[in-house]
Parts: sequence; structure tokens; C-alpha cells
Amino acid sequence: MKSADDHLINFSLDDKGSVELDPKNGTPLLKGVYYNFDSAAGIKYSVDVSLPPGNRVIISSMSDGSPFDLK
Repeated sequence: MKSADDHLINFSLDDKGSVELDPKNGTPLLKGVYYNFDSAAGIKYSVDVSLPPGNRVIISSMSDGSPFDLK
């Protein structure tokens, strides 16, 4: 992201630079396929894309509220 107006997700753009829409349902088309997003089950976490790579995922706890232990 280079500015606050940039998208967090890479959308497919047309030759004018506008986000392309799926002709079937009018939703924005992604540049990559939707199933390539990573997720983790069993933990509560957030992602801060303003942080440098390697520091963007912040784990707050396990899903049951117990503390997360890196080990």
C-alpha cells in the first residue's frame, strides 16, 4: 500500500485502472483466486498491514481465551 486510498486486496483492474466487476453478480474481481488467503483456526489474531513483513500478524490468544504460547 502506498496511500490510504490503496486497496488492501489486489483487485483486477481494467485498462482505465478501474476495478473490474464480475458480470454475473457485480462483485469486484480479485487479481488472485479467493482460496489463496491464509487463515488459522483455533487462535484469535489480527493482521496489521502497516507493519513490516514478519511483524504483521498479532496473536492475541487462543480461541478459548487461554494465552497463546509460541512453543
